[in-house]
Amino acid sequence: MISRDALERALPSIVGFITDKTGIPVKRGHRACTDGVTVFYPKLAELLLTTRDVVRIIAYIYHECFHILWTNFLLKLGELPPLQLAVVQVLEDVRIEAKGQARFAAARKYLAKMVKILTEDGMAGAKSGFPAFSEDASEAALLQFYMLYKLRHDVLQQTDIAPALVPTESSARKKFPRSMMVRLDALMFEVVRCESTDDVFSLAEEIAVMIKEEKEKEEERKQQDQQDQQQDPQDQSASSDESGSGDDDQQASGSEAGESDGSADTTSTASGQDSDDEGDTSASGTDNEDDGLQQQSADSADADEETKSTAGQSGDDAGGSGNLDELLSMGSDDVAQTIDEMLESAINGTADALQGQGVTMPSAHKLQLPTGEADTTQIRASINAVRTKTLQWMSSKKAANISHSREGVRLDFSRLHLARLGGDVFYRKEDGIDLNAAVSIVIDRSISMAGTIKAAARASLAAMLAFDVPGIKTQVSVFPVYGDDGTGGLDEGVAVIKRWEESSRQLAARIGSLTVDGSTPMAEAILFAAADIVHRRETLRLIVVVTDGEPNDEASTMETIQIARRAGITVVGLGIGVDPTAVFGEKYAAPLHNVTELSGALVKLVKTSMHH
Repeated sequence: MISRDALERALPSIVGFITDKTGIPVKRGHRACTDGVTVFYPKLAELLLTTRDVVRIIAYIYHECFHILWTNFLLKLGELPPLQLAVVQVLEDVRIEAKGQARFAAARKYLAKMVKILTEDGMAGAKSGFPAFSEDASEAALLQFYMLYKLRHDVLQQTDIAPALVPTESSARKKFPRSMMVRLDALMFEVVRCESTDDVFSLAEEIAVMIKEEKEKEEERKQQDQQDQQQDPQDQSASSDESGSGDDDQQASGSEAGESDGSADTTSTASGQDSDDEGDTSASGTDNEDDGLQQQSADSADADEETKSTAGQSGDDAGGSGNLDELLSMGSDDVAQTIDEMLESAINGTADALQGQGVTMPSAHKLQLPTGEADTTQIRASINAVRTKTLQWMSSKKAANISHSREGVRLDFSRLHLARLGGDVFYRKEDGIDLNAAVSIVIDRSISMAGTIKAAARASLAAMLAFDVPGIKTQVSVFPVYGDDGTGGLDEGVAVIKRWEESSRQLAARIGSLTVDGSTPMAEAILFAAADIVHRRETLRLIVVVTDGEPNDEASTMETIQIARRAGITVVGLGIGVDPTAVFGEKYAAPLHNVTELSGALVKLVKTSMHH
């Protein structure tokens, strides 16, 4: 059974919030992608999505909105050498997310959850995720993912990435020269000072130059080691001649010489060990100096100590120029997937898996209607009787209700004379209902409504005016409405023509211009209205569907109605010239022979709904 939570996490309201906050248009398309101006996400059966699916989509939308806001797309990534491209992609993602989290508080939660999911997926072996890397990994993979994990953990405070970070950092520190890792840490954390994509390009170039310099240092060290090894045989030969000249003396005291040689070997070994220890201490001191350049969390600091201790076992000889040569000769195939690509793959995979299943949430499109306010005096006068009855009924519900009975604890002394006749002399007082309601009217504007759309619009306005009383909020939407799907095609959706905070006079200015179009995607329209109204705090949440025909998919429409009702939303249908009882149920349907009956029937259904 689909739960209320599934309806509450339906995407349109969350996506609308992101669009309002960032100013970046987010639309439904065929695939998850962006064109640098708009973010697209695929059509999905929202009620069948898991929480992980929703997190991926929302985090992806935030991430792409941040790119559109702050990434300079005029800089050509494709012209960069692969090493710099890989570094730029890591740094730029961290930079824009840091800015986004600082400006949009809600984004932090979704991005952190995204990282947790990607880490869990990667550790479980999924292709799109953050795996832990060992020393067997390529140099290119170790460098990119060490930077990605470390910066997300320390800069973005996405600490759930730690299971992937710790082994990857340990492997990187073992495989690459210690001095390179010290310089890499110092440089990559400069991303927090980057103000633009141009700054990131410059920083990535610095890192590439640093790696080249470290490679040259390693080659010089190797050459020096080879020269030292070539000198060693000559030293041994000279030592042998000197030893030969004193053979007679050695023969005279052979046992003493043997003991002396043993002592010398022991001393030499101890001396060599001391030298190695000093080398480790020196390197450790360099690491400590580097720690002052970074602001790291306590967890990351502990991980650093563990990985540095392990790396220290190899001393300054950890890694080598061969490893750095692999980095500098990276090919385009060695550049890792970006966060964008990982999420796009997962989201589009989910869309493919759910294709043809469930009800797809429609997009919200704009309908070109007049703006401003219209005079509602005439129509308000025509429904004054209905409006007066609504006010009286709401007042009666708010008032306390007193009932009498033959048993109880409170005596009504004014009725004691009825006691000897067995009358009701006890009373009970019930507090009135604090009535408030959110009423969402959904108007069918399919082709079949051509002859009645004007009258239906006017009757809906009359109903709005009847409900224009303290405690009742109203919204009006119409379906279907078509908009661009991002690929040049048409996307079938809905349009809100009066929002909760707008007045009925604003609706009056627009509603007379309604036209008809398309078929009757009623299930999708109800799902859209339900996903919006489920977040309202009014006592009664009511969706009223005004239609003259059957929905495109009756079974899906009935299922969507039941989902909404389980979430505490009352859904009723008003049929113009048809009986909607089969779809909405007897208690929640009213067939109308004339649209002039609409406002009165609607008020009656609201009253009935408040009793259930």
